[in-house]
Amino acid sequence: MVTAQAKRILIVDDDEGIVWLIKNKLAAEGYEVASFLAGPPAIDYVRRCGLPHLAVIDIGLPDMHGFELSQQLKELGDVPIVFISAKRETALVVDGLTLYAEDFITKPFKLRELIARIKRVLKRFPDYYYAQSPTIQVDDW
Repeated sequence: MVTAQAKRILIVDDDEGIVWLIKNKLAAEGYEVASFLAGPPAIDYVRRCGLPHLAVIDIGLPDMHGFELSQQLKELGDVPIVFISAKRETALVVDGLTLYAEDFITKPFKLRELIARIKRVLKRFPDYYYAQSPTIQVDDW
């Protein structure tokens, strides 16, 4: 079984302050955290290092919609996603939960609540096969 210390969390949000708070709290809880302020570097990281055990994604990224980033992640594997967003429109929340996410929390949020939701989502996934490191295949080897 994977322990909290071994679980990798990906954070993508354009607000450096929010990223810093979430990253530091998760690191203090024993998680390995990779954080990005934009979508494309996050996707590049995942392609190089493998899928995280869970991704926390802001809907309103400046370079791509959080749904687009989630779609790209889901094409690589079925990683659980928790959306965070300042947008509170019911249709957006419903679409996010229906199409991609395990949970959706609106800003401003309490950090302890977000961490509790992350832990709850991770408990629902007994097998972390999707978070294996990428396999690199070289022709003729």
